[in-house]
Amino acid sequence: MLMRKAAAPAREISAEAAAAMVRSGMWLDFGGSVNQPDLFDRALAARVGELTGVSIRSCLTTRPGPMWPPTPPGSASAPIAGTSACSTG
Repeated sequence: MLMRKAAAPAREISAEAAAAMVRSGMWLDFGGSVNQPDLFDRALAARVGELTGVSIRSCLTTRPGPMWPPTPPGSASAPIAGTSACSTG
């Protein structure tokens, strides 16, 4: 089996640095279940006025994050997890 090798070792970056890498029109996969990227989500929400057409895919979220639209008053549930319910435009 051929193993792929990274050009450099992985390094840790801040949520703000990761959010700065997001460009308009990108799809972001937030994963599923308990691994919600809350710090990244907040940093990305701070850029909402700069980005358009960013879609976020998630599955089984435990709570909505800053980038998710609020649940309308009188609604029984939030948008279905796993859809592109969150988009900047």
